[in-house]
Amino acid sequence: LSLPPDMPRITLSKCSSREKPAKETPPGETTALPSGTPTDTAAFWSNLLIPSSKPSATPEVSPSASPTYDFSKPVPETETPVEDAYFQDAVFIGNSRTEGFFLYSGLSGSTSYATQGLNINTVFTRETVKQEDGTKISVLDALRANSNFKKVYIMLGLNELGWVSLDQFQAQYAKLVDAIQEISPDAIIYLQSILPVSEEKSASSNIYNNDRIQMFNQRIFAVAQEKQVFYINVAEAVADENGCLPSDFTSDGIHLQKKACEQWLAYLKSHTIPQEVIDALPTPSVSPSASVAESPAPAETTPDASPSPSPSAAAETEKPANTENTTKKESASPAPSPSEAASESSAPSPSAKTEP
Repeated sequence: LSLPPDMPRITLSKCSSREKPAKETPPGETTALPSGTPTDTAAFWSNLLIPSSKPSATPEVSPSASPTYDFSKPVPETETPVEDAYFQDAVFIGNSRTEGFFLYSGLSGSTSYATQGLNINTVFTRETVKQEDGTKISVLDALRANSNFKKVYIMLGLNELGWVSLDQFQAQYAKLVDAIQEISPDAIIYLQSILPVSEEKSASSNIYNNDRIQMFNQRIFAVAQEKQVFYINVAEAVADENGCLPSDFTSDGIHLQKKACEQWLAYLKSHTIPQEVIDALPTPSVSPSASVAESPAPAETTPDASPSPSPSAAAETEKPANTENTTKKESASPAPSPSEAASESSAPSPSAKTEP
């Protein structure tokens, strides 16, 4: 293609030659860079390609974390066991095993609302706690009359092992916890696992055996997690390597001798919740049905043998004292139970025998 001879010519230069000539700086002077311009080349390109964020005015300081508790685990062992004084504002709710505990463990200064044959139904209605005027009231009414307890220890479930429905047991146990939280919302509630029976007893009974005890302990543990209260796996304090109550800890396969009761107490002393953890916990929410009388439940069932408790060789003829307790207070881990081995529908029917 030829251009007309009279068209003006334009000469194109290289791109680099289009840079403006640098301004000469007089001798002895320096060129000032804009404020904030990095002198390092890499920093310059970094700032150019990645805009920097504005610094915050004053960094906020997050508060220190509060102590927390994992309710999916049993109460862990503490470094330093508590003394007997820890239990001076505690009440123990239970059956004849708890009666024996008070008689032979050596614990003093605490209150017992325990009685032979007590279960999670009769704790609401059975009048077993004697008042100063000689009248008797139920355990729940006794708690209402003396609601200043700071700790509540519960061991129930032995007399319920013949119940067909584990779901009903769990629901009724949860109702008991609700009722106690309604009466004493600031109280520390400890749910103790059901203690095992001896190997001989377990093998001879289709109701009072350690497989069923493990199943019921699972349900107690589930209540503790649901209600955000503390599960103490005290069964491991008196169990042998096979999970049974040693023969030298019992004379009838069920009730504990003196040595076993002392180990039970030692375990409770070394498994408590620090006060700072308690203070950090939210206030428990109470079910509106907590104060309602218990719903219909299976017939009362109690261990199918009737020997007298024999907590020590030196006092085998003694029976737990204070079966009908008074409301007057004296002066002042672990692994959860294994999976259920049987379905609820296959559970044995309740028996109508009387607990010693």
